[in-house]
Amino acid sequence: MDLDDRATLWLAHIKTWQQSGATQDAYCETNALHPKTFSNWKRRLRKHFPDLPNLTRATVVPPIPVAPLVSVRLIDEPNDTFGQTGPVDGECGGDCPQGES
Repeated sequence: MDLDDRATLWLAHIKTWQQSGATQDAYCETNALHPKTFSNWKRRLRKHFPDLPNLTRATVVPPIPVAPLVSVRLIDEPNDTFGQTGPVDGECGGDCPQGES
């Protein structure tokens, strides 16, 4: 692996670390990297590529909590009034108030 390949590999590690929100030590431990080597590559890349964005860990804002979704199941039943307490479709069965059919 030549220098360009190694630089590309380490730049990818650094960008992934920045997006992870983890500390450098935690990222290195998770990815079996030596922390001093990681720091050395950060320094080298910053020196040779001054136009790169700041090679520090990004601040990750936690997501805003939302209420859990509720599952609703509608049952299609004949003559279902959906909570209505009066007659369905104007049918009173003889008990309608005057003027209603």
